[in-house]
Amino acid sequence: MSTSSSSGMKSIRSCSENHCIEVRHDGTYVWATNSSRGNRFGQLGRSSSNSRTTSKESNVDAYDDIKIPRKIEITCSTAAAGGSKDSGHSLFVDRKGQVYACGCDRWQQLGLGSTEAGAAGYTWTDGKLWQYYPQLIHALSGKNVEAVAAGADHSVALLASGEVWTWGRGEHGQLGQQGKPFVMPPTKSVELSSTSDQRVGSIRAEGNCTGIFHRGGGDGSTWTLIKSVGRCPKEVLDLWSKIH
Repeated sequence: MSTSSSSGMKSIRSCSENHCIEVRHDGTYVWATNSSRGNRFGQLGRSSSNSRTTSKESNVDAYDDIKIPRKIEITCSTAAAGGSKDSGHSLFVDRKGQVYACGCDRWQQLGLGSTEAGAAGYTWTDGKLWQYYPQLIHALSGKNVEAVAAGADHSVALLASGEVWTWGRGEHGQLGQQGKPFVMPPTKSVELSSTSDQRVGSIRAEGNCTGIFHRGGGDGSTWTLIKSVGRCPKEVLDLWSKIH
């Protein structure tokens, strides 16, 4: 089951079907939960030949400073693990609100391709269907991202402004974009973004489903599902209601 990071609530960890990410005060940890698929696409942030994939939490690999091209280092504020049994990708947000992605990019869920991406023409970065090391998502640079969420083959970001951006696979409506695009680069979702009447404070993604939440209650300690889009099984919505 994929879970995701979200703004304004304590998130212990985020897991896909094959790997997990946990952001702790002393660093960011990623590990595989499936020895054969846990780093198949580089979702652990390193090449498969240079990774320890294990299902034992005691042997997790520390990513306090994640090395990416040009010697840039990431100190994570939040992160999300996504993917199904045949995919896997990771999103990392640094303390400046920049987003990095690695892993499977088959459906452009990494958000690295051209803004001209569409159903008829994929534009993978350097022609690669996956990325072994975290890459900066330029489309979100300067947007001040507060939280990210990752579904099976799509990604979601919540900006400090209240805007929600989505990208990747969308034919089930999980991107909250008009026309249910088959695949889309990082784009603001008007349907999921905050309005004058409702402030989005948290996001989640699971499989082909995306949810946005509002903080409520007299003391602001409760969360209410504002809207869900995509293919959302009842058990997922029930779980989200219990978590929030």
